[in-house]
Amino acid sequence: GLRRAVRQQVFRYALPYAALGSCAGAARAGRPPCPGAETRVWLTWTAVDASAYLDGCSTEDVEAMLSEAGVGRADVRMAQCGGFCELAFGCEAAAVHAAQLLDRRAWQGGRLLALPLPEACAKLEVHRRLKALFRRLSSGGAGGRTRDYSPFMSDKWRQRNAHPLHLSVAGSSSIQGDLRGGRHGAGAAGGARRWQCDDWVVVELSAAEFGAQQVRRIIGAVVAAARGSSSEQGAGASLEKHFGGDALPPLAPVEPLWLHSLTLVDGTSLTASEQLDGEVPAQRTDAETAIEHAVIRTAQTPIDEFVRALDADVSLSGATADDRHGSAAGEGEGVYERMRVREGLATLSLTPPGPRVSR
Repeated sequence: GLRRAVRQQVFRYALPYAALGSCAGAARAGRPPCPGAETRVWLTWTAVDASAYLDGCSTEDVEAMLSEAGVGRADVRMAQCGGFCELAFGCEAAAVHAAQLLDRRAWQGGRLLALPLPEACAKLEVHRRLKALFRRLSSGGAGGRTRDYSPFMSDKWRQRNAHPLHLSVAGSSSIQGDLRGGRHGAGAAGGARRWQCDDWVVVELSAAEFGAQQVRRIIGAVVAAARGSSSEQGAGASLEKHFGGDALPPLAPVEPLWLHSLTLVDGTSLTASEQLDGEVPAQRTDAETAIEHAVIRTAQTPIDEFVRALDADVSLSGATADDRHGSAAGEGEGVYERMRVREGLATLSLTPPGPRVSR
């Protein structure tokens, strides 16, 4: 019943920038920022409802906001495409101070995201490379709409099924969706913030349905491809070999994974941030915050072990991770066991990542 009532599932998976290996390294080395980048701040906004206003705001609007925030004089450079701007200061110290003052500052119904320009450029390059891999996931670079995802299913599923499993899977990530170490209390104490370790990329995967272990194997293949090659062509070829059955995708750990939303066939969306009665909270919900805190708190060690095994070329394609958490977790317990019907109203119980989820 409930399974047939769902039109789309959206899962999220968090990864430290450092876990992306060659992808993150190439981002720092492959596209150096322009001269004088150390004296600039990259400024954008994280609230969708504020985008319409902020994309059309003027230089004078930004300058007035800087004055209210107590930021020193800056040369405001608005992007022609909208959505962000650069602030140029007289020295690096002034730029760093301005980024600290502006980052996460509330403004016009949204929140600012302010980063030193070298950090922003490196992070944006990581997201650009990830999006290239996501395009491979959905089309294989050939424009197809579905692909055979049977190699990404659990061992038990593949033993029981010999037929292909054609699905349309979409992946995405954005710098606005990052989990920031400072926000969650995981940053380095004192000194410069080590964003490669402190900040986490949030990958979002959506499809009509995901099978047992499928999300984790997709993530494992993406991480292996990103770590294994500093070039987009090499990473893409690494990802493709999993579809061809040449290599079983590695099984990423379960701790950084959570179910973000379900869309029912009648169009109803069940998420951690919306209530079915139409009430949309102005701030992030307790459920979202709890999930993100749980990811930062519990996922670092499993992720470290996973990438060390990848680098050592240790096989991660079996069910060893599920053996630790219960081998039946992905078959008998899933997202639908977290849904409950009460008084005719379906609600979604989103819980922090844990061993009972194996998608």
